[in-house]
Amino acid sequence: MSWLVETVIGFAALLLGNVFWSTVRSGSFQRKFIGDADELSRFITLIGEEKFKCESITIQPAFGSYSNNIGLFLYSGIAALKKTRNLTGIGFIGLSIVGFLINPMFAAINLCLFFIVSFMGIHSYVKNAVVTDIHSVMSNIYKWNKEDPEGCRRFCSEEKPYLNTLYHVIVGLK
Repeated sequence: MSWLVETVIGFAALLLGNVFWSTVRSGSFQRKFIGDADELSRFITLIGEEKFKCESITIQPAFGSYSNNIGLFLYSGIAALKKTRNLTGIGFIGLSIVGFLINPMFAAINLCLFFIVSFMGIHSYVKNAVVTDIHSVMSNIYKWNKEDPEGCRRFCSEEKPYLNTLYHVIVGLK
């Protein structure tokens, strides 16, 4: 009977490890995506440039300003993923304690399983969450640039220079 419990705990360790390590890497994925003009252009092509423009033109500065919108979208998505990371980490610690009580050797195996998953790529649901937030940022930049090009340029190039590539891709749309 203990082998069944150990197997279930082993699968749970793999699952928690996958979620944990994917969320750990979410911030670097976001920065890499924002800074990659080719990926951003492919993303706009995937959406459809005309559809993107039509959607973006309806954006309003819901949180007081476009800069607040942009900051909130970039921060809140990563903050939610960090909370998920923390919960899965705590869940794995609890799982490890249970595994240790069943068999200390099994707890070591679960620990190895948890870290083996760290060599895998980021799970698609994390990528989707990050790209969805970036899409919202892109829409805000597009609309803001139409209303106040100088303010948008200053914000994206001087105040938040990590948005410079994203800004130039959006401004380069015909």
